[in-house]
Amino acid sequence: MPDYKTILAATDFSRSAAIAVSRAAHLARAANARLELVHVMPPEPDSTSWPAFRGLLGFDWKRTSVDAMDQLRLAAERIDAEFELQVESRLIEGKPHQKIAARAIEIDADLVVVGAHGEHFVLDVFTGTTAHRVQRFSTVPVLVVRQASLHRYEQVLVATDFSVASAAAAKAALRFFPGAMFHVLHAFEVPFTGRLASVGVNQTIIDDYRRQVGDQALRELEAFVRETGLEGSAASVRVQHGYAPARIRERAAELDVDVVALGTQGKSWLEIGFLGSVTEHVATESPADVLLVRPPA
Repeated sequence: MPDYKTILAATDFSRSAAIAVSRAAHLARAANARLELVHVMPPEPDSTSWPAFRGLLGFDWKRTSVDAMDQLRLAAERIDAEFELQVESRLIEGKPHQKIAARAIEIDADLVVVGAHGEHFVLDVFTGTTAHRVQRFSTVPVLVVRQASLHRYEQVLVATDFSVASAAAAKAALRFFPGAMFHVLHAFEVPFTGRLASVGVNQTIIDDYRRQVGDQALRELEAFVRETGLEGSAASVRVQHGYAPARIRERAAELDVDVVALGTQGKSWLEIGFLGSVTEHVATESPADVLLVRPPA
C-alpha cells in the first residue's frame, strides 16, 4: 500500500479541477488516506467604491460564499458515491496559491492535487505556474493533473539535473506511485560550443567535447539512480543533449508516460538562464500529469 496519509485537493469547480479531484480521490482510496477538498475564494474588496459597484451589479458576496460551499458539498457527495470515500470540505478566502500552501501545512498533507487549468474567478488559479507558486510557500509536493484517466500511474518519467530537489522528486515519485515503471532522464547542454565554433575550433573537437560531457553525465545519472532507490524500478536510464524542457516533453511523449516527476529549485538548468524555469515550462506544456517536489528544508 502507498505510504501517505493525507491529500489536499484544490478545486475551482471547473472541469479541469473535477478531473484533479477524481485523481486525488483515486490516490486517497489506494492508500486509505484522508482527503480534504478546498476551494479558495478571493476576499471581498475593501475599496470604498466597491459597495457602489456591488449594488449596481446586484452582486451578493455572502450568497456567493454560500453557493461555493454548496458546490463543495456536492463535490464531496459525488466522491463519496463514486469512491466510497468520506471527504472533508473547506472554503477559504485569500490568494489561492498562498492559502492552498498554508492549508497543506496546517493539515500536514503529504500531497496537494490541483487541475491544470482553472475557469472561475481568476483565470490563472490552477495552472502549472500557480502550482509552482504553491511550492514557493510549501514543502508539500504538488501533483498537477490534466489527464482524465483513473487507471493507476504505470509509467513515470523522472527528470533530473542531479540537484537535491530532483533527488527529492525521485523519492516522492517512488512513494506516491509504487509499482510503476520508472524512466530516468538527464538533459544537458554543453556551454560555449557556439563560441568555440565561431573562433574556428574544429567541429570534431567540439563533438568529442560534447561526448565527454555526456559520458560524465551518464555516470552521474547511474549514481543518481542508485542513491535515490530507483535502481530496482528503473526501466530506462537516458542522457540526452539539448534544451531540457523540449527533451523532457519528447521523452514523455515517446514513452507515453502518465506522469513526469520534477524537482523545483534545481540548480544547473536554472543557472543557464532559460526564460522561466524548467519546471514551469514542463508543468504548463506537458501532456502528462506533473509531480512537482521541493527539496527538504
